[in-house]
Amino acid sequence: MELEFRFDTKRCLHTTQVFKLKKAVEHLYYFSLLTGSPKYAINIAGGEWGVDRFTSSPSSSQRVGRTISSIERLWASWVKMGFSTSLVEGPPEVARTDRVRTETQPEARYTIIRAESSTVGAIKTIEQVLVGIDTLRSHFQNQDDSSRLQVLVGDSKVVQTLVDPVKSTLTQISLRSFESERVVEALYDCLIWVTDNDIVGITSKESVANPAPALIGTFA
Repeated sequence: MELEFRFDTKRCLHTTQVFKLKKAVEHLYYFSLLTGSPKYAINIAGGEWGVDRFTSSPSSSQRVGRTISSIERLWASWVKMGFSTSLVEGPPEVARTDRVRTETQPEARYTIIRAESSTVGAIKTIEQVLVGIDTLRSHFQNQDDSSRLQVLVGDSKVVQTLVDPVKSTLTQISLRSFESERVVEALYDCLIWVTDNDIVGITSKESVANPAPALIGTFA
């Protein structure tokens, strides 16, 4: 599935802002994936049937999930790699089939970020978060980073969809304190980046691939 996120802006965003928007979409995807997909849920010694937070239903085919130590390695490897906007890879231990692919299209008064993934639930969560954030715009527009963040972490939907699942996961594993703090900081950075004061609106739609050009002529 591919979704197209359009960020309407006051002016053409500079390169740093575009990089932050692109990385925010990617990071939000991985936060959603790692806290919502049964494949990345904690499952001790065979455990219980995995529950998909995207659908609130148990896995119908197999027991899924990972041990605590496996989840710890996953999150620790992501922290070790870092959350820089210059990085092009996702979390090292995320399966390649679950990774998100993004592309950017900066224009004079808007920037489009296209995100494609086979994990529909995670990518739809990004849409839910971004569209929800846009409804709060009157409460945070033109405020500084700290003030905008306070508005967002005070919103029940943002907390339930993003903040609580990440913090809940961190309480179940044993990362070092600075590693857990860095994860939460990276999550908050995403919220700050997608509410940059040069952004005046966010919309989304499902992308439709352009059809191949018609062939003209007769071929043997």
